[in-house]
Amino acid sequence: MPEIPMSTKLDRYHVPLIIYSPMLNKAEKFSAVSSHFDIAPTLTAWLKYNYGLAMPNINTWLGTG
Repeated sequence: MPEIPMSTKLDRYHVPLIIYSPMLNKAEKFSAVSSHFDIAPTLTAWLKYNYGLAMPNINTWLGTG
C-alpha cells in the first residue's frame, strides 16, 4: 500500500462515518474524536434506554458508548 500523505499521525486512521435518516433536516459535522469501537455500544445503549432492549450486564465490546 502506498504511503498516504498525513499532516498528523491521526490522519492515517481517519474514516468518515455517514449517518443517514430522512428525518435529518441538515448536514452536521461532529468535532469529537470517536472510534468505530464506540458504534455498537452507543447504538445498543440508545436502544436499551429508549426502547427497553434487554442487554446482558457483561459484554465483549471494547468501546464504552
